[in-house]
Amino acid sequence: MSIMLSIQSTWVAKILNGEKTREFRGWIPKGFVGWVYLYCTKAKPKLYRLPTNNKKEWYLANKLPDGWVVNSNSFNGKVVARFWYDEYEEFNSSLGNPRLYIAGCVQDEEICQMFRGGMAYAWSIKKLEIFDNPKEINEFYHYKLKLIDCGIDCPPYYDEVKVQMTKAPQSWCYCEERK
Repeated sequence: MSIMLSIQSTWVAKILNGEKTREFRGWIPKGFVGWVYLYCTKAKPKLYRLPTNNKKEWYLANKLPDGWVVNSNSFNGKVVARFWYDEYEEFNSSLGNPRLYIAGCVQDEEICQMFRGGMAYAWSIKKLEIFDNPKEINEFYHYKLKLIDCGIDCPPYYDEVKVQMTKAPQSWCYCEERK
């Protein structure tokens, strides 16, 4: 089992370019260790990969400048990478933590607004794997509660069933990659 996070293209670019090494969330998956897939939301600006050997090859734009050629269409609306989750740091967002904020590419005020001055978690982004060919959302399954009615003597009951994903998670979901 894995997790999929929906993240805006601005933050995805910083993760892929190696600038952002912490992802801030108001929760942690208890007892979870494993892959976290990054879904780049469809909202602008668009995320492009430039054909370059430069380390910072991810580019954000509402529209590419004339004459620019990129390796593909935008990466928005795709699962672009995954990282290994096994470590986090809990912190109080009303107290400053410059080390974490620099690693997460945010300012004190942003963190305080995001978490309303409460407790938050900085997930460590490790073993980042960027996909050469981004994955479509339908290449993943998620689990959904479904009413099961066998029609015989047993009463109807709810059970988790594996369902192919058709849309991105609002914020996150548990998932499995389709093999």
